[in-house]
Amino acid sequence: MEEQLYFSLEDFNTMSKSTLIENLDIFFTQQGEDFLKAEMPVNDKTIQPFKILHGGANLALAETVGGALSVMVTNPQEYTVKGMEINANHVRSVPHGNRVVATATFLHRGKNSHIVQIAIRDKEENLVSISRLTNFIQRMENSHEA
Repeated sequence: MEEQLYFSLEDFNTMSKSTLIENLDIFFTQQGEDFLKAEMPVNDKTIQPFKILHGGANLALAETVGGALSVMVTNPQEYTVKGMEINANHVRSVPHGNRVVATATFLHRGKNSHIVQIAIRDKEENLVSISRLTNFIQRMENSHEA
């Protein structure tokens, strides 16, 4: 059975206007039934003083694509998605002038929570950062059980 996707790449990129997502130049690039990808440049907006990708920018990218993955498969008429917890390990630095790609996939997809893994890689496919995000899936008060 094919999974219903409630939001497209175009939807996510449009919704990102005038947000942190747009300010960091994060752009959604690819989606499937159980994954979502976004990319971000390593530029003056995302580096730290030593001219390498800032770990906080990695976390912003990870939470963005990981949260969007849950939103993508959750009926917005019945539920809201809220990030509860995120952790990360940064394993490789990326210098200014490069680009990173984040791929979010489900580790757990329950009724009330999703656990999403987000792998951030450089252009050579080297792992840069690995994160795990827990999203709370909350039924809206005005929705009804089907």
